[in-house]
Amino acid sequence: MRQIGVFNADITLSLDYFSGSSKESVIANLIHEVLHSYLAYTGDNTLNSFQHKIISEKYVNPMAIYLKTYFSMDIKDAYALAWSGLSDSNAYNNNTPNDTEYLMSNGEHITAGEIATIAGLYNLSTNDPQNNGYTKGTKICN
Repeated sequence: MRQIGVFNADITLSLDYFSGSSKESVIANLIHEVLHSYLAYTGDNTLNSFQHKIISEKYVNPMAIYLKTYFSMDIKDAYALAWSGLSDSNAYNNNTPNDTEYLMSNGEHITAGEIATIAGLYNLSTNDPQNNGYTKGTKICN
């Protein structure tokens, strides 16, 4: 039974995918999956790629601003994490890696290449000694 102002969703996450990832990366992924659930709840049960189009058009900016504020992170890092799950969207794929098509809330731009590089640093295992000095973000657990 639906409650007014509440939506329920089951979201399944792979522990292997998040093993050693940063808190920032995990939160960005959780927000991304909640957006998918919300879009499905509101009647948009289309393919992921169409939902990614909606997310890229409506939710990247608020998501990046939230990540920047919550984690006190660089705005470019926040946008990289917000865009990182949208690589199959037309907004992302219509640009080559060096295009500066992604406008950030501060008026600057971030390229697809920067998105991949920066977001990747938040996904490298923080538990792997070989990645020491090459990762960004906060460990999930100490």
